[in-house]
Amino acid sequence: MYKKLSVWILLLAVVMPCASENFSQGEFVKQLKNLKSQMQDLSKSSLPGSKYISTYDLKALLRDRDPEVRKMAVKNSKTLIRNSSIYNLVLAIYQDERERLDIRIEAARALSYVSGASRVLDKLTYAVRYKDYPASLKIMTYKALWNAAAFRSDTQKFLVWRLKYGEKTPEMKRAVIWSLFASSLNSRVYTALLDILNYGKDAKDVKIECIKSLYKTVGNSKVKRVVLDIARYGKDKEIRKTAIFALSGVNGDSRVKRFLESLLKYSDDNEIKETALAALVGDKFKINKFFHLSYKLEDGSFFNPIENE
Repeated sequence: MYKKLSVWILLLAVVMPCASENFSQGEFVKQLKNLKSQMQDLSKSSLPGSKYISTYDLKALLRDRDPEVRKMAVKNSKTLIRNSSIYNLVLAIYQDERERLDIRIEAARALSYVSGASRVLDKLTYAVRYKDYPASLKIMTYKALWNAAAFRSDTQKFLVWRLKYGEKTPEMKRAVIWSLFASSLNSRVYTALLDILNYGKDAKDVKIECIKSLYKTVGNSKVKRVVLDIARYGKDKEIRKTAIFALSGVNGDSRVKRFLESLLKYSDDNEIKETALAALVGDKFKINKFFHLSYKLEDGSFFNPIENE
């Protein structure tokens, strides 16, 4: 912040002596506007290195009058967002219905990093249940709950309830299912997802999302049986391909391995063959991306899959 102020003063010092000699009043005003634009660019370019920014500076940027500055501040708040003074400001931006929608969506994304904090969790769950927010914001809010659902049974119960009884549209159901990917080892969660695959009359995309969110628990005998049956006999090609690729999570199982190898040998569909090969190879990068998984980075931190949403 002090560096930015220093640069601003320095730029004014260069311009001011020239104002009376070289600029008309209109030209001088134009030059000042240009300098202000440069300062905004400077503040934005400094934000990506947010791990070096102070809490004090970030708080000021989150309150900035320029919406683009606020947006960049929100997007780069994640390394400091466990500080309650930061997440309270981001939460205020998220809840502010006068704020630009794209900034509120970024705020929801950022809050996923602290969705287990009681105050944040209460506000997010209240919003999806009672607020008439735009669909895109509501979808991101559901996805922001994945981190809390990974270790909080009350959040798992809430999301399963919303999936069964609260949400009716395919896009909202997909968002709820997405948020359950890290908690699918819980029997309540995987049973709800299996019920959709076994008995639901839901849209294809909803069922595909169910298979994706079951990836972490595909080793469970009940889940593996259902996924394997879909991979063998599924009538919809895209659902079947998703099930085949999901078997990469258990490609060391002899029965699964034989099945995948039989597809390579005998299937007359090249896409099915390619998917079976991908499941046998088990490329971690492709798996993490396709099944939107969280994974450990080289620096020891974990990648949050909501960044790709």
